Amino acid sequence: MHKVTIPVVPMRISPSHKAEMSNELLFGELVQVHDQINEWVEVSCVDYDYRGWILADSLEEFTGNPGEKQLLFSEFGHIEVNGILMTIPRGSVIRKESIIDGDFHSISGFSSESVVSIAKQYLQAPYRWGGRSPLGLDCSGYTQIVFGLAGMQIPRDASQQAEIGQNVSFIQEAQKGNLAFFGENDESITHVGILLDNGQIIHASGRVRIDKIDHQGIINSESGKYSHRLRLIKRLS
Repeated sequence: MHKVTIPVVPMRISPSHKAEMSNELLFGELVQVHDQINEWVEVSCVDYDYRGWILADSLEEFTGNPGEKQLLFSEFGHIEVNGILMTIPRGSVIRKESIIDGDFHSISGFSSESVVSIAKQYLQAPYRWGGRSPLGLDCSGYTQIVFGLAGMQIPRDASQQAEIGQNVSFIQEAQKGNLAFFGENDESITHVGILLDNGQIIHASGRVRIDKIDHQGIINSESGKYSHRLRLIKRLS
């Protein structure tokens, strides 16, 4: 097992700087290494089984207890690693590093109330394909990191997230913290967001934003037009 040693690591679909970024690893997250080609290693994330290629020099071997950890809840924090000051983003994991500043604590259990409060802390963060940090997130990276900070590990991609949890038949029965999934046809899920109270949803689309939602889909708060077609709602607990 290995851990990430720099603040943010792009994960790519193939061992090349030109390859598409499919995910992003944050400081302290754990991976299993499966293969190596030159400077690149193929890894899978320990907390959520997702594979891709990252640079080998962003990792070091980890021999500790994976469960002994604290997560960063403030947007950014500062730690000291081998005498060097490092700025790390929300969602990063620390174990024995020295904390300089930031809101670090362990998670005792899942809370749907925490989902909503954590989700709102990302408001206005820019959209970035493959991203999972306050510097940029995609829709499913956003929901995944929010649920992770709230105490529940969920899959990385929207289509995978749609396969877990309990179906909610009608939007009127939905509760805040439920996940809503969207797509233009009956075959594919292309977007996900987190339901709030009063017919609202928070999601990453251009930026992390709050829009209205009804039984048809998301209504863009600026244009007043539908932007995403609702496919299903899931309750996770």
